[in-house]
Amino acid sequence: MGLGNQDGKASADSYKFDLKSKKLTKLASFTGALREQSVSQILNNKLYVFGGGTNTALTDGYVYDIQKDAWDKVASVEVDNKDISVYGGNSIKLNEDEMLVIGGFNKEVYDWAVSNLGSLKDQELADFKAKYFGADVAEFKWNNQILVYNAKTNTWRSIGQIPFNAPCGEGLVYAGDSIISINGEVKPGVRSNRIYQGFIVK
Repeated sequence: MGLGNQDGKASADSYKFDLKSKKLTKLASFTGALREQSVSQILNNKLYVFGGGTNTALTDGYVYDIQKDAWDKVASVEVDNKDISVYGGNSIKLNEDEMLVIGGFNKEVYDWAVSNLGSLKDQELADFKAKYFGADVAEFKWNNQILVYNAKTNTWRSIGQIPFNAPCGEGLVYAGDSIISINGEVKPGVRSNRIYQGFIVK
C-alpha cells in the first residue's frame, strides 16, 4: 500500500505487488489528507490506517477493503473524548480484531513547532531552534498511553501508560506473550538505545 512520498512529494497513491508475477498494480487512491508515518495493521482482511501527518499531526482513521478496492472512514484516535496523535508511533496486531499502539507526537506541540520553524527568520528562528531542540523530554508530551483499537466495535481504549519515555520511530515486536519496544526517538533528534519488554497476561 501507499501513503508517504513519491518523487519527493506526498502521495495518495496505493499499490499492490504480486510476489510471483513481480507485477505492480495501482489501487484506489487514499481518500484522506496526505500523510506519512501513520500506524497501520491488517485486521479481518482489511487495512486500517491511523494518524500520521505532514505539516500538521492528524488523528483520523481509515480502512481499506481489499476485496472492494475502496477506502472508508473509521473512528479517529480518541479516548475519553480527547483526540490523540499517534504520528510517528508504532503498532502490533494483537488478534484479528485488535491492534495495539505505542508512541506518537503530541499534536499541539508538533503543530506549534512546525508553524514556528516555517515562519520565523534569522535570529528568531535560531533562538527558537535552540530552545525547542534543547527542551526536556517531558516538554514534548509525546503519547505515553498504551492504546488498543478494536475493529469490530470501531472504538479506541487505553489500557494504561508505558513506564518509560514515550518513543517515536521505535521498533515494536509482539513475540509470544510479550511486547518489545526497541530504541526510537524520545524527543526530536535524540534517539534512545534502550529496549523495553512488557508482558500480556491472558
